[in-house]
Amino acid sequence: MILPSFGDAYREISDLAFSARGFYNQLTQDRSSSRGINGELLSTSYFHNFLRGDPGIKKAIVIISGVHGIEGHAGHALQCRLLREKMDLGLPPDTGLILIHLINPWGFSHQRRVDECNIDVNRGCFDDEHGNNLLYDGVRSLVEPDDITLALLAALKERVSDPEERRKFFAAAVSGQWHSPKGIFYGGETTCISGRHLQAACHDVLLSQLEQIVAIDLHTGLGPYGVGSILCPLPSNEGPEAEKTRKMFGSGVQFINAGKSVTTSVSGDFLPAMQRRLPNCDFTGVALEMGTTTVEESFPAIVIENLLHHRLDKISGVDPKLIKDAMDMFRKTFAPIDDEVWMQKLKASFDGLWNSAIQGLSS
Repeated sequence: MILPSFGDAYREISDLAFSARGFYNQLTQDRSSSRGINGELLSTSYFHNFLRGDPGIKKAIVIISGVHGIEGHAGHALQCRLLREKMDLGLPPDTGLILIHLINPWGFSHQRRVDECNIDVNRGCFDDEHGNNLLYDGVRSLVEPDDITLALLAALKERVSDPEERRKFFAAAVSGQWHSPKGIFYGGETTCISGRHLQAACHDVLLSQLEQIVAIDLHTGLGPYGVGSILCPLPSNEGPEAEKTRKMFGSGVQFINAGKSVTTSVSGDFLPAMQRRLPNCDFTGVALEMGTTTVEESFPAIVIENLLHHRLDKISGVDPKLIKDAMDMFRKTFAPIDDEVWMQKLKASFDGLWNSAIQGLSS
C-alpha cells in the first residue's frame, strides 16, 4: 500500500476547499524546522466556511486530523469527504465549520505516529509542567529492547493479552513518559510544536471569537475492527461537563480517565489543551477512535517501528520477514485506508458524531 504524500494530501484538500464555495484558508502554520519525507515544506492548515471576525458565527464544529501523524490519512479522507460529498452541511445559521488539517504533518509525511522530535502530540500538549511517570522505567527494557526477537514479540503479546495485566502495563508504558526521548509515548521536555501551533491558533480570532465549540479529534487503531469508540478526556465521568458530553453524544461515551475505555488515561493530550486555551468558550471535545486490529498485534508493531527508527544497527541479523510483517501491521493498524469495508464503517461512525454535534449545537 502506497500512502499519499503530504504534498498530495495538501493539494487535494486545498483544491476541494477552493471548489466548495464559501470555504477559506486564512490561517496556515508552516513547519519551518523540518521537511517531509520527499523534502517538501510542511504545514498545518485551517479550512473554514466563514470569515475571521464574522459577527454572525458564534459556534463551530472543529474537525482535527493528524494528531498521531500516520493516523491522519483516515482523518484527511474524512475531511475531504466533508468538502466533496456534504456541501449542504446542515449547520445552523450561527454555526461554522473548521477543519484543522494535519496538526502533526511531519508524522503524516514520514508515516510515524510521533512528530520530528519523537514526541507523541497527545502526551506533549502540557502548559507549565509535564507529567512524571516513573513506572515507565520498570518496562523500559521491554518497550525499548536491544534486539528484535521472537521471544520479545511473545513477551509483548503476553503482557497485553490479559485485560488486568494490560491495564497495569499500559499505565506504565502508554500513559506517557517525559524522560526517555527515544522511547515510546514520549511527551517531550517542553510543549511540542503542534501544541505551540494550537496555542497560536486559539489566540487567532478565527477560534477566539467563538462562544461554543464542539471538537472531534480523529484517530485510528484502538478497539475492535470497524468499531468507532467515542472517547472523552475529561478528568472524571461525573459532573456537569461529563453530563453535557453524554447528552450530546450518548451514554456510550468512554471517559478515558475513569478507567473504562479502549485506552488508558493519559497526560498532556490535545483536546484538554485546546479547552484550556479557549477559557471563555463553552467547549465539548471528543475523539473518534476507529478500531482496526487487536492490541496483541498492534502493540508489538509500535515497539518495533520505534526501534527501527532509532536503532537501525539492531536489525542487521533480524529476519527480514519479521521486520516486514511488523511494519505491515503498523500501517494496517493506523492507516488502513485501502480497506473499503473499514472505510465505510469509519464514515458511518463519523456521520453519527457529526449529526450528534449538530443537534447538540442546535439545542
